[in-house]
Order: sequence, then structure tokens, then C-alpha cells
Amino acid sequence: MSRIDQRVAFFAIRRHGTTALDPAGEWTPEVRTETGWVSERPVCVGGEPVLRVRLDHPTGDGDAEIEILTNVPEDEAGAAVVAVLYRGRCAIEGAFHELTVARRCEVNTLGYPKAALFGFAVAVVGYNVLAALKAAMRAVHGADVVAS
Repeated sequence: MSRIDQRVAFFAIRRHGTTALDPAGEWTPEVRTETGWVSERPVCVGGEPVLRVRLDHPTGDGDAEIEILTNVPEDEAGAAVVAVLYRGRCAIEGAFHELTVARRCEVNTLGYPKAALFGFAVAVVGYNVLAALKAAMRAVHGADVVAS
């Protein structure tokens, strides 16, 4: 993380249980977001804050709380904004998972980089068509019917 910071770049990385941190302050008061409650405190990783997000609904792994390490300046995006944007990445990961499954975990490269890029682009377009069809079906028949 310090190397990212040295390059004047920003990050928002989920902290997992094996990452040891030394708190350098107290948790701030919690702020309500669309998916839960967010608070932050500085930790001894270059003085960067860790955000704690208590979720209204657990993640797919059953976690009711997640922690996000970030070096995004407070004046650029506060803790609540970072937490909401980070949680939005789940939709992107879900799209890539569905794309991977639909393509049986591989995109045929055809032996050429440009062909690989074209094959990937076709797969993404295919995913977008599938997503549009599912959205239309949910609008007409309801999410419960389409999910099953």
C-alpha cells in the first residue's frame, strides 16, 4: 500500500482477518449509507484510515461487517462515499463471474492478441444482452420468478 501511495495513486482495499493493524485513534461516529453504517479510524499503515462498514444485509460470505483500507483524501471522498463505491464493485465482480460461467471459464484467444480482445469484447456484449433480457424479465415477472 505504501508503494501505491508513493506513486500518488489511491486505493480502497478490503481488509481481511489476517491483516494485522495497529489502531492510531478511535472510531468516528457512524454515518448512515444506503447499505449500512460507516465509521472510520486511523491505523498505522502510513497513517491511512480504515473504514468499518456495518451492513444491513450480510455479504454473500455471511460477513455482517467489512473493513476497507483507503488513502483517498477526505476532501475528495468521505468515508460514506468510499464505502458505497466499494460495495458497488460487487455488481462488477458478479458480471465478470457470470461472464466467466457463460464462457465456460475461458475466452478462446484464437492465438492472436487482437483476436483475444475481440473475443472478450464479444463475450462482454453477450453478457450485456443477457443482463438486459434478465432485467426485462424481472420487470414483467418479478425478481423471485427470474431468480429461480
